[in-house]
Amino acid sequence: MLFTLFVSGKTTGPNIKEIFKLSDFTVKTNFKTSEKAKQFIENNKAFNKRIGYYGDFETFLFRLIDTKENSIEGAINGRIIHNTMHIKQLIVGQKYRGKVKGLGTLLIKTALEYGKNKKLAFAHLETMEFQAPGFYKALGFDYEFQRKNLGKNEDQHFYYMRNDGCMFTYDLETKMENIRKNNLVVTKVEHEISKELDIYIKREFQKHSESKVIDQPVDIAPFCITLEQDGKLVGVATGKTFYGGLHIKELIVAQESEQELLLRLFGEVLSYASHTKRSLLFIDTWNKAAKDFYVKQGFTLGFTRDGYSNGAHYYYLTRYLKYKNSVF
Repeated sequence: MLFTLFVSGKTTGPNIKEIFKLSDFTVKTNFKTSEKAKQFIENNKAFNKRIGYYGDFETFLFRLIDTKENSIEGAINGRIIHNTMHIKQLIVGQKYRGKVKGLGTLLIKTALEYGKNKKLAFAHLETMEFQAPGFYKALGFDYEFQRKNLGKNEDQHFYYMRNDGCMFTYDLETKMENIRKNNLVVTKVEHEISKELDIYIKREFQKHSESKVIDQPVDIAPFCITLEQDGKLVGVATGKTFYGGLHIKELIVAQESEQELLLRLFGEVLSYASHTKRSLLFIDTWNKAAKDFYVKQGFTLGFTRDGYSNGAHYYYLTRYLKYKNSVF
């Protein structure tokens, strides 16, 4: 039976607009994820919500606004899941970054107070060495896990950090006068990110990363792999390349022949990692069965995070790969 595998994404590695024959698979690459793949993922998320996999799921967003110019100058966003807060992105725009002190702190304070008012168990986030681990540490976050860097700077690491009780203990009042003087305020909570804001966050993150990591490219790009059988979509893998590694965000297959399809789809993720010269695969999941599957595929359990509602556990796993011609 013929399976068709489409790979879409961008990479800083070699030109991958090619067609490869792998056994009975056909692999294609382009730079757009199909609507069919997006719908497949959304159907899976809807099913998980119905069975309570995400618990009390909610997205949140706060904007930093210049009221005089009516412009977006920063943002913090994330999600609430299993009675905890995941801070996904914190951005202060280039216009005020480093010029008006306390803006990042104000955004963190706003998010933590929102979590505390909702009586969430803890807040957590991820950050790289060149970003702000010391900043988060000063605001009450503790280190949970450290992943070694894969780039040229061996002292650069990737950190997982946690704040129990969503506690904010930093005295921000001394900086608030200058913040107000610049007409900067944080908006009320929102629960959806507009396309405009999504573009803004990605652009500002890119600028910040390029200003901090000058000796290697900003290696962040999405990918999507879809598996079709007789014209029917039966599996999707998504994620992104990330500084020499590859983050597997989703690996989803139709329930029929689930184990076989998972192995086929994961094999193509490995092929994509090899072709783009990745040195590391990493994934996180709340699903114990998924955790066990990845351990069987050579992943190592980095750490387990407890404290979620409904007895849920978070698993973080890695698998290091060795390629002679790695771009990093």
